[in-house]
Amino acid sequence: MITLRMQVDVRTVDEADGLAGHEGDEFCHVPSGELELHFAHGEPRRLRAGERALFSSHRRHAYVAPSPEGATLLVVLTPPGQAPAKPLAP
Repeated sequence: MITLRMQVDVRTVDEADGLAGHEGDEFCHVPSGELELHFAHGEPRRLRAGERALFSSHRRHAYVAPSPEGATLLVVLTPPGQAPAKPLAP
């Protein structure tokens, strides 16, 4: 798994260099701010602080912050064929 913390400040899909897809699965969580998750087809999905999304990364997508304050984003990528890690025992 690959874990990333990002600050999203782009306001349009064009500023985000367009839509991109890749292999694997993607989980994103918005700790602060507001984010729009854009896909090649359909309406963007708005995520507010505390909300999350899980999707197949092969779907072309882009993260956009609709407000000037931007958004903080945590992303976990699972490469294809890699099983998710087992939770630690208490």
